[in-house]
Amino acid sequence: MSLFVKILRKPHIYFFGISPLLLILAFLNNDSYFSIPFLGNYTNMGHKEMYLFYTIYFIMIGMNYFSLYWAEKPSKKILTAIHLILQTISLILLIIYLQNGYENLNTSSLSNINSNTQWFFTSIVLFLLAAFIHIINFFSSLLSKAS
Repeated sequence: MSLFVKILRKPHIYFFGISPLLLILAFLNNDSYFSIPFLGNYTNMGHKEMYLFYTIYFIMIGMNYFSLYWAEKPSKKILTAIHLILQTISLILLIIYLQNGYENLNTSSLSNINSNTQWFFTSIVLFLLAAFIHIINFFSSLLSKAS
């Protein structure tokens, strides 16, 4: 049985497994910042805060999937697969953006920040889409009659 099929059966293990890695990344990038251009202004945010947000989010998603597993309500496999793929791509794009070095305000110019924001915004769009799919998956599995 492939690893992806095992993860589809118990997706909470995947999310609980990624959370400690994100927590380690949060504390390794304690003093790094990046800028987000928004409406003509720049908002500065720390890498640590972004990784901590993802850590808490992944723990909450893991708890949702575990509650379905505990209630013996299997999640919809296709929605779970789409959610896992989109969430993983979103996380990879965010890590690429944060670890590329373009975002460090001490060494980068605003033109570098502007040229690389597409990584960040693509990551955010995929994150929101994955979250929406997860909500649909969670409630459709929870409310389904089959156990």
